[in-house]
Amino acid sequence: NQATVPGPTSSDDFNLSDGLAGWTPRSGAVTENGSVYLGGGSAATPNIATINDTGTTVMTVDVDLVQVAHPTSNGFGIVLNYNTGTGAHYLFEYDSDGGGCGCMNAYFRRCTGAATSTCTAVASAPNFAGYTGVGTRALRVQRNGSTYNFYVNGSLIISASDSTYTGGLVGLQTIGTQVNFDNFFLSTTNQKGVRVWDVLDSNMTYVTGSATSCGAPASISGQTISWSIASLPAGAGCTLTYRAYVSGPVTSGQVIPNN
Repeated sequence: NQATVPGPTSSDDFNLSDGLAGWTPRSGAVTENGSVYLGGGSAATPNIATINDTGTTVMTVDVDLVQVAHPTSNGFGIVLNYNTGTGAHYLFEYDSDGGGCGCMNAYFRRCTGAATSTCTAVASAPNFAGYTGVGTRALRVQRNGSTYNFYVNGSLIISASDSTYTGGLVGLQTIGTQVNFDNFFLSTTNQKGVRVWDVLDSNMTYVTGSATSCGAPASISGQTISWSIASLPAGAGCTLTYRAYVSGPVTSGQVIPNN
């Protein structure tokens, strides 16, 4: 139940016993309730919290989340390169309702301040195939120099480059919505951190306690099973297993996909 490890790798399962240790609210409402809750405010005034870690020029940031409220104007995601003086940062935003269109939009934004009005899109993925509505999601951002890859539930949504910002902190953000973030994990090449997740089909139910791994406890959030492995040397392997059973109404011969 490690809260924050300043340096090359940081992780947080937001255990109630350590509160928001290692995190700093920057804008809006930020509380800890077994996950880190960013909520309230408006589209103009986002909720931002940063961890006391700058990461490196090659790193991966993972986080699980559940959207508590689902207004038609909303967004949430991962912050990189946050400047504590100006509020400037990169935002990797997932919009699960596309401003009321019932679609999914993703953005890689460059913001010159904390306010949403200062942000411009470096790249976007309008109406991509994803999950709408209130539910569990896994977000990932990979940075290699000035190139950034943004994933939603394991699918690469955006790959783009920008070299405007090079320093600053890593964090989380919501815009006009309420979100519980959990299982934050930042890894760098110094630790070779690995994040693995699997999303069960809605017709399947996870067997409690059945997940096994090589020293990394599994996190279960809705239909998403994830493991955060702090160190895995190049060329090494790790076997991850779990059990699930068919619990939904299915027909003979129906194929249940594995995501």
